[in-house]
Amino acid sequence: MGLNVVALLGRLVAEPELRHTPSGVATCTFRIAVDRSYSKDGERKADFIDIVTWRQTAEFVCKYFHKGSMIAVNGSIQPRNYEDKNGNKRTAFEVVAGGVHFASPAREAPKVDAQRRDPFKTNAAAADVQQDDFAVIDEYGSYTSCIQKGTSFTIRSKVQFHTDIQGPIFTYTFKTVQGTAVTGTNTMYEGCDIKPVGDGDVYDVSFTQKMTLQGGEYLISMSCTGFEGEEHVVYHRLYNIANITVISNKNTVGVYDMESEVETSLTRA
Repeated sequence: MGLNVVALLGRLVAEPELRHTPSGVATCTFRIAVDRSYSKDGERKADFIDIVTWRQTAEFVCKYFHKGSMIAVNGSIQPRNYEDKNGNKRTAFEVVAGGVHFASPAREAPKVDAQRRDPFKTNAAAADVQQDDFAVIDEYGSYTSCIQKGTSFTIRSKVQFHTDIQGPIFTYTFKTVQGTAVTGTNTMYEGCDIKPVGDGDVYDVSFTQKMTLQGGEYLISMSCTGFEGEEHVVYHRLYNIANITVISNKNTVGVYDMESEVETSLTRA
């Protein structure tokens, strides 16, 4: 019984190349530079390793990864025999990827035109409410800036109060990088029983949901709002606090995936 398992973390040294076999199967090849775990004379060297992916994974790599991107690869080593230009038989070794993952740190969020921001203007002193300890957490409990479509994730924050508020409302919004709001919710819509707060009170807020947005880049904004009489008040807002990458091997039309279950039946003449 043998074992052939490879796990690599490195940067693409060139743009990935997408090709198709005569039968239409997608395949992508790319090369990554992997730093060695030791250095000689203070200079760390890198190994350059060829990676091969197939089908949806191939299309995924070519769509979301580019020269310089950090990538995590798991797969197996596979030999490939070929003849060089002089007719000599050669053997090359490459990694056939079973899975690829983003490995870059959270990127700086693109700037959004101020006119595209939410129409509510913060009309309470910023010191009255403070949001911190923000995190996006994947289904395994790890902090992340990348979410696999179809998996559960949590948006968490801690809200500190320095004044009396009768009915705080906690919100989050997903936007495109162009600034268009595509989804979001708040504790009022969700029917949460939020108590009045006073100076020194702290609310820990977590929104857990399934990711159904299409693959791509999004921005998260969070806020603490409420009503004073009939007036809507924004006590504190964090614009574009995180840049989130949604990873998807299957996209559909529009912003959401309705997760359709398709059945077909063919009746031949």
